Amino acid sequence: MRTLLRWLGLTALVAVLLVWLYAPLREITAFYYKLFRAKRQADRFYATCPDVSKNIRYHAGTSRTLDVYRPGAGSGYPVVFYVYGGSWGSGNKELYAPAAQRL
Repeated sequence: MRTLLRWLGLTALVAVLLVWLYAPLREITAFYYKLFRAKRQADRFYATCPDVSKNIRYHAGTSRTLDVYRPGAGSGYPVVFYVYGGSWGSGNKELYAPAAQRL
């Protein structure tokens, strides 16, 4: 067990050194860290977002869903359709919740 823990610790140390010393890898790691933080922030916003109907299935034969954001008060507002990237097969609509709420 001790040998395994030493090996894992050494492997982690080597990985950290490689990321730190190899600039392109450091840039990629920084990019994904920023993306991870943005996703966490968007998830928190989405969980507490007011005036939204979430995960509405728009066709009986699909598992795809949409969210409907509406103003807190008033009526007669225009309708905006916001389609995020992902080629209809990937992506995360929750990541764009702050932008959708602002629209």
